[in-house]
Order: sequence, then structure tokens, then C-alpha cells
Amino acid sequence: MVALGSVLILVLAAFAVDIGNAYAQARQLSVSADSAALAAARAVGQAYPSATCTTADLSAMGADTIATTVATQANAENNKSGQAATTDTVTAHAYCSPDATAILVDVTTARDVPTGLAGLIGVTSTHPHAAATGQWLRTLIGTIRPWAACQSTVTAAEAAPGTTVASPMDNLWGVCGTYSSGNWGAVDFNAGGNPATDLTNWTRFGYNAMPTIPGNLPADPGVSKSGLGGAFTAIVNTPILLPVAGNYVPDASGNNGTFDTTELALVTFCGAYYQNQTYATSSTGAASTCWVNPYPVTTTQIVPTYVTATGGAITKNDTVLTVTGPVPFFTDTSWVNNANVTVTVPGADSAGQDLVSTIASIGDGQTVTLTAKAGTTVTNATVTVTVNTVTTVTSTPLAPLQPNGTAYNQIQFRFLRLYANSAEASVPCSLNDTVCRGATTLYK
Repeated sequence: MVALGSVLILVLAAFAVDIGNAYAQARQLSVSADSAALAAARAVGQAYPSATCTTADLSAMGADTIATTVATQANAENNKSGQAATTDTVTAHAYCSPDATAILVDVTTARDVPTGLAGLIGVTSTHPHAAATGQWLRTLIGTIRPWAACQSTVTAAEAAPGTTVASPMDNLWGVCGTYSSGNWGAVDFNAGGNPATDLTNWTRFGYNAMPTIPGNLPADPGVSKSGLGGAFTAIVNTPILLPVAGNYVPDASGNNGTFDTTELALVTFCGAYYQNQTYATSSTGAASTCWVNPYPVTTTQIVPTYVTATGGAITKNDTVLTVTGPVPFFTDTSWVNNANVTVTVPGADSAGQDLVSTIASIGDGQTVTLTAKAGTTVTNATVTVTVNTVTTVTSTPLAPLQPNGTAYNQIQFRFLRLYANSAEASVPCSLNDTVCRGATTLYK
């Protein structure tokens, strides 16, 4: 009885230990398969060359080879079996979604796991396995934000790609030139009570639904009370969707109006100027790549002109320099004591380095007195005369200034793409459209 009971106990122990281990291995393989499927789908999607998925393109690019290589690497990085003796088998296959808008990659992982007690009853290994499917597709980068941009502003931006434009966020400037107390450029998507938190959240995260465009969208007159600084900072350098307004129609009281929206614009958000504060640095600390100062900025440009003269000679502790041939600057009294004109004499300072000096007085075109003494005697040196032409340039602000000289509240953006209506903006992007965001998800 003891002998028979021992066999039964060993069988039960084998089930408890080895089958439990096989189950744990299968769980780990499932996690690994999910990671491998996501990585493989991303790798194939990023390398895919065409707008829509075709079997021919996948075959031509070697999609299965790419997927298998990446899936094997991802599986190895996630191998937490704790058993060095395990051997995993990874297979991957890429194919098109039924509507050809996405790439799917099936990944299967399998493992041979040696047993312990089960070997006493002839079971030397178990074979757990797992499978997952990753999906790659491209979607719009931006969700819609509650800031209307006038059709004329968007048209100007579209005509000058790479150029920053400003759009009003100020009822004294007004979207589409309408100066109404309700025209701050803000949109009240749900026609609600205009709470400040809604406008802030919609700005930061986007509205959670796509409104019907073309169509009329209500304005939000409460923008001046909203804490928007952090929301603007969060989306600097980010592509977003803006409703494009053909015009603004104020209501009878002037508090609430409507934007007659015609289409949607995908733009890069450059920043905002709001309540005398500039928000042009992202939440990660990165400066905006396209922000333009809302005030006129004066910059100085220096363009150097170089003239050389041969046979330069100067004696140690002397300031008189002579050259072989006449130099125009050595006859022009306007260059005397002019900081924008310097003379360089190679090897003439006390350490044998270049002597750089301004002009104290001029002679006959071949002789000039420098303001600095030579530290070393040199002869037959090639002298360089540098004349810096200094000009100042004052920039023109993107938006007009208020009569008191201060800037209007504004957002700035750069045009990326135009969508004629809500439905067009909701269609998955072409697989090779890098303006749109590539995304991987577990398909099943």
C-alpha cells in the first residue's frame, strides 16, 4: 500500500510542480509574445513604403524576415523564465488588414521546458506556447482644440509652408476681424456653461469627440477667466487640429456668438501670448521651434569685408605700419578710431601672435599708425584690413499691436494640412504618411 501510495503521490507532485511550472512559463511567454508582436508590427510599419497595404509590397520588403528578427529580439529581452536551458521558438508573419489600412503581424512563441518529477513517469518536457497579433496604422497626430482660426489666416499659412502665423485670442483683435465681446477665438464644443476647466482641458488634451464640420460652433466668451498657461505649455511643438472659421457671427447681446466653420486645419502649435505672458516652451523644457516674438525685435547684423596688403612691416615697440602698395582704408579719415575697422599684422604681438589693432591716424595710403604697439618686429607680412558693415533690422510682428503698444492675446501656428470636413479628418492616414502618427496596438 505504501509503495502504491508513493507512486500516486509522485504523480500528483509532478502535476503540482511541473504543470504549475509549465503554466507559469506560458504566462511569461504570453507577455513576451505581446511585446514581440508590438515591436514587430512597429518595425514593419515604419519600413513600409506604400500608402495602402498589399501582399506584394510586404513580400518585396521582406516583411516576415523583418518581423521575425525584431520579434526574436523582443522575446529575448523579455525572457524571464529563470531557466537557462529553455529554448524558445519565435515565428512571425505580416499581412494586411481586410480594409488594407493597417499592417498586422502574428507572432507565436513556444518553449521546451524540461520537467523534474514528471520525468519519473516518462514526461521529460512540456511545451508551453503563446500567440499575439500586433497592428500598425497611422492616425491623425492631433485632436481638435477649442481655438478657431480664420479662413484667411489659414489660407495665408497654407500659401507659405514653414511660416508662422498668428491667430487672435483677443476680443479686441477678433477672429476674422469681428470685434465682439464674445469673440475670443475660443470654441465651446458642447454648448455648455463655459467653465474654465473645460477650455483648459480641451486645450491640453483635445475635445473627446469630433464636431460636425462644416457647421456652426458656439463661441466661448469666458476665455479671459481661464487658467490656460499650463495647457498651452503642454502642447508647444505639438500637431493639433483647429476648426477653420469662414466668419464669426455675434449674437444680439454680444456675449455669445458662433463660428461658421468650413474645414479643419492640422497645424503645429508654436505657442501663445496670453495675459502679458509668453508660453513658447514645452512642458519638457524644449523651446518652441517656430515661435515669433509678438513685439518688434531689433537685431544687429555684421557683414565683414576683408582686404589684404602685402609687404607689411612694423618695428617692435612702434605703432607705424607700412605696406608695399596703397590700401584704400589707409587714406580714408572716416576709418580713424573706428571700431568697425581693424588691422591684423601676423606675428607682431609680444608673443609672436597676430597683432590686431584699430587705426589711430593715416599717412599716404602705404603708411598707417595703429593704436597698439608691436611687440615683435616683422617684415614682409600679409596684412589684413577688416571692415565690418553694421546694420540694424527691426522685425514686423505677426499681429498688430494695441494702440498702447502692447501685444494682443494670440496663438501662433504653422500649417501642415487641410481637411475638408469631419469625416475626412477621421479617416485613417496612408501608411506612408509621416505627417500622421504611427501607432501599434494589440489586435487580438
